Amino acid sequence: MKLLRQGRGCIVPDHFLRESGLKLGDSFELVPPERPGQPVSYIIAASVKMPGWHWQTKPTGMRTRTHRAAALIFADYATVAQDFQFQAAPYVWLNWDPAQTSRDAVEEAARRLLETTSGKPAVVGDPPAGDDLPHVQLHTIENIRDIVNAHSRQWLWVLSRLPVVVLLITSVGVFNTLLASVHARRWDFGILRSVGYTRSMLVRLVVAEGVLIGVVAGGLSLVFGTLSGWCGAGISRYISFFGGMDTDLVVPWPEVLSSLAAVLVLASLAALWPAISIGRTKPLDLLQQGRGGF
Repeated sequence: MKLLRQGRGCIVPDHFLRESGLKLGDSFELVPPERPGQPVSYIIAASVKMPGWHWQTKPTGMRTRTHRAAALIFADYATVAQDFQFQAAPYVWLNWDPAQTSRDAVEEAARRLLETTSGKPAVVGDPPAGDDLPHVQLHTIENIRDIVNAHSRQWLWVLSRLPVVVLLITSVGVFNTLLASVHARRWDFGILRSVGYTRSMLVRLVVAEGVLIGVVAGGLSLVFGTLSGWCGAGISRYISFFGGMDTDLVVPWPEVLSSLAAVLVLASLAALWPAISIGRTKPLDLLQQGRGGF
C-alpha cells in the first residue's frame, strides 16, 4: 500500500510476474505511444489473479493497440493520466443490481451525464459514420461472453475447413479402395451368390464395409483430436499471452457427433457405387473372373 500511495506503485496480474521474471518491488518501464522517447517507470506493489482479462478488454474496444498489451495494470489514475496524457477517463467499470435497474436505465443515465459534462448531444451506441458525437457503449458480462463465444465459433469454423477438405479427399480414397477391393473379390462374391446370397445382401455387405471404415476413421480422429486439443490447451499457457487464463478443454459434442455422422454418410456414399456394381453383376459373370481374375 505504501508504494501505491507514492503514485508509482501498480498492481499486475500474477501471470505477468511469471512470464516476465519480475517480482514484487521490481520496477519496469512503459513507453507512451505519444511520447516514445520518454518511457515511464512503475514499481510492482502487488499481484492479483485476473484470468480472462484479455477477453474482456479486447472485444469491448478497451485495447486500441492489442499487439502491445501484455497485462492489465492498475495504478494511480492521476499518475497514469499525466504519463499518458489522458484528458478524461474513457472507460468506467461498475456493478448494478439487475433487480433494481435495467441496462436501458443505466445507458440513459450515462448518456445524460455525458451530455451534461461535454455540453454536446450524446448518443447510445456507435455514432453515425463521420460523426464525432459523444457516445456511450455499455457492455454487460453476458454481452462480453456472447462476443467471445461468437469469435471462438468463428475461429473454430475457420480451423475446421481444412479437415473438411481432407475428409472430402479421403472419401474419394475410400471409394477407390472399396472399388479395388470389390473387383479383387468378384470370384468370392460369385461363390456367395451361388450358395444363396441375394443381391441386396451383397450390397449391404459392401456398404457395411464402408461404414466400418468410417467408424474406424471417425474413432481415431476423435481420439487424436481430443488429445491434440488437450495438449494444445496446456501448451498455449506457455507459448502465448492468454492473460494467465487456464484454457480448459471443452469438447462441443453436438458438433463432434454431427461431424462423425457426416463421416459415416460419406463412407456409405463412397461404398454405394461399388456395392450396386457388384449387386447388378450376374453370378456366372462373377465366377468367370476366377480366383485370380483381378
